Amino acid sequence: MNASGRERAHWRAVRKRAVSPMVAMILLVAITVVLAATLYMLATNLTHGSGAPPLGTAFSWGTPVNASGTKPTGCASATLYCYSIEIVGAGGGLRATSFLLYLSNIVGANIGWTTDTVSLVSPNPNVVVGTYNVTIAAWTFVGSFIGTIGPGYTIVIQPSATTHAAGLLGEELVAVGVNGYSGTVPSSAFS
Repeated sequence: MNASGRERAHWRAVRKRAVSPMVAMILLVAITVVLAATLYMLATNLTHGSGAPPLGTAFSWGTPVNASGTKPTGCASATLYCYSIEIVGAGGGLRATSFLLYLSNIVGANIGWTTDTVSLVSPNPNVVVGTYNVTIAAWTFVGSFIGTIGPGYTIVIQPSATTHAAGLLGEELVAVGVNGYSGTVPSSAFS
């Protein structure tokens, strides 16, 4: 046998050596399990797992309005300070009971409520459909209203005569997600 014949014979002998079918199957299963685990981890991190969605994905505030000197719907008196802020984004069947409200000062500290009057006003017809009890942080709805809100609803705040003597100037209204929502959505400061 010449040299080229020996090389071909050696090549065939090397070529015939391979892993057994059982080892090949185990390797394929291992690779599949690793890929599946990697994809699962990526998918759960991208969808935030099973936690509550952030309130900011379903809710946003409009520009706060100083309505002092007028008497918009939901404001008991034109002689006291009165402020309103429109809800410009509310989707996915968001309810008023999906968020609580609090006031914060310019550095973000909760300043609390006292005897303020907070009303939820529907856009059409322009009537009060709910009130927010600042003492127990809960909504009470009027008539047949079930609490589902959408863009155009307005929160009207009338500070008490002894609280917020200068009105809500510089303060902001903060919505806190509850009942299936998490996080906070602060408004711009009242001016």
